[in-house]
Amino acid sequence: MTEKAPLGDIALMAWRHGRLSPEDAARLQARLATDPEAQATLAEWDRQDAALSALQAPVAEPVPAKMRALLAEARAAKATRSPGHPRSAAALPALPPHLPCWRLALRGAGARPR
Repeated sequence: MTEKAPLGDIALMAWRHGRLSPEDAARLQARLATDPEAQATLAEWDRQDAALSALQAPVAEPVPAKMRALLAEARAAKATRSPGHPRSAAALPALPPHLPCWRLALRGAGARPR
């Protein structure tokens, strides 16, 4: 009986993220049932994912309406400015609504946070 080569990380990642065809996914899943090393790799990835998710817990502080309005104005002004303009809206980061860094942007816009 010939021994099969171990499953590699690329194949496991493709399976884990749903990138395989249904036939290839079924074959890989059947191999997983008999491959403790691949099972351990997947379990370690799950632990790493959980640890990384815990580091980025959502922040309960929403972006204030005034900041959202300032960003909307800056993005609208981008249409009238050339890309190389020093105050181009392209220089402004797209801020997710749950990050507390809106306070820094408010200071730069001349407003004072409370």
